[in-house]
Amino acid sequence: MNLYNFQKAELPMRQAATLEQCESTLIALRTNLVTALGTSTVDVLFDRALAEVSHTYPALSALRPLRGNFSFRELHERLASEPGTDVPAAFSALTGVLLLVTARMLGKVVARKLAGAGGATDDQEGYWLGE
Repeated sequence: MNLYNFQKAELPMRQAATLEQCESTLIALRTNLVTALGTSTVDVLFDRALAEVSHTYPALSALRPLRGNFSFRELHERLASEPGTDVPAAFSALTGVLLLVTARMLGKVVARKLAGAGGATDDQEGYWLGE
């Protein structure tokens, strides 16, 4: 799901496909969180999660919200210039932090429902929520 006109030609084909799948999952989770918590709250959660995981995955610091959605353009450029980033692990860490904070705020049951509706697998949900 592209939210802009940007070609991923600089990324290897396999990494571009993986990145697009991760983006779709993240967008679905964000949509569910916004429905439950509102845009302002979700923006704060994403800022916190990005700050936390950017230490381990510096490329994610290029991810920016854009009018209630994400602009992945800078992230794609950064990944193209810094090969070797484990894209699935980076997005999994970001999603994990978001779900942990959501679970602390609203409980594990609500976080699990939001994660499942966002495309996360049962194994991922259990891992992220410490089960």
